Amino acid sequence: MNTFTPELQQWAAEVIEKITPIAEEINLAYYPLQSEAKMNPELLIIGLNPGSQGEYKEQKTNDKWEFKDGKMTTERLLKGNPTYAEKDTWPIFKGMKNIAFIRESIESNNYCFINYIFFGTKGIKDFTSISNHREIEEICIEFTKKFIEIIKPKHIIVLGLKGMESISKIEKTLLKGKSEHLLVQGADLFGKQVLAISHPSYAVSATEYEAIDTNIKEFYEGKPLKPFTFKPNVKASDVNIEEINKILA
Repeated sequence: MNTFTPELQQWAAEVIEKITPIAEEINLAYYPLQSEAKMNPELLIIGLNPGSQGEYKEQKTNDKWEFKDGKMTTERLLKGNPTYAEKDTWPIFKGMKNIAFIRESIESNNYCFINYIFFGTKGIKDFTSISNHREIEEICIEFTKKFIEIIKPKHIIVLGLKGMESISKIEKTLLKGKSEHLLVQGADLFGKQVLAISHPSYAVSATEYEAIDTNIKEFYEGKPLKPFTFKPNVKASDVNIEEINKILA
């Protein structure tokens, strides 16, 4: 029996109606949600796209996806990825759990995780190689924004700066790391402030993770952000011995 709200059921039905023909055309498996849909979660996590390649024609015949009459059911779509129980082995989750603010929401199960591009590919370049990928992406983004409007999360964190540029827009850099921006603020969505962090699949240092966590908490509590200064990584090849000798002389 479907226990999701009528608004979520309607949203899922519209996703299935619009996305199914696209999946048939490009033959890529799709699903918006990693975790189960949830109303009013403490945290909504927005990722780019599922990082696993799969054909739609195989998804249709896979019992785990519970297709009926050739389409995914609304309940299956809202229950999320059927392999989500394996999430603790995913690099993206290992990275997110290094940030206490995110880890606490995950451990209390007071969060929801959606991808703003619904089609799974091994890498994003595989998706962008599709001729009409921009049109497909825009369709997915509009559905993602509608989902946000329905579930009304307390906080929104986007994984990766590219995601922020697609979902919202970068308004301010809050924290810079050794080699990249670690935390940025985006434009509000439906009255909710949006933050984006450096993509957690890519390793940053423990001190940078701690700084991200500190500044996220300060931002949401309306406190001044503590400044952090990180020493850049210096390779041996970057050292100019002749210049050092001149200085010493």
